[in-house]
Amino acid sequence: MRTIIAAVAVMLALGGPSRAHCVPPASHSSIPTFLDGSFLAGLPDPHLESYVLGVVDGLDFAGCDTPSLLPPGVKSNQLRAMFRKWLTDNPDQWHTAGSTLVWNMIVTHYKSR
Repeated sequence: MRTIIAAVAVMLALGGPSRAHCVPPASHSSIPTFLDGSFLAGLPDPHLESYVLGVVDGLDFAGCDTPSLLPPGVKSNQLRAMFRKWLTDNPDQWHTAGSTLVWNMIVTHYKSR
């Protein structure tokens, strides 16, 4: 029991995974993907919105501090609309993994602000 308490204390003291070393998901073209930009471009808005939110949540869970890049109060329909526009403006990237495209849209749009 003391070992478990000590392990929990160490984990709490370390503060969890480091968010400083976030790498875009599926950043290597050799990694096969289930959904790419071509597929996502054809999704209806409610499905695309769910996908974008899932990627943002997944990136945060994986240790990326994605929500810190987003302005406070940004709505899910705003993220979906921005991603839809980003896809429309970048058809040359449709072969790329969908999660990487969402990451690229967020970083491109918000990191410079």
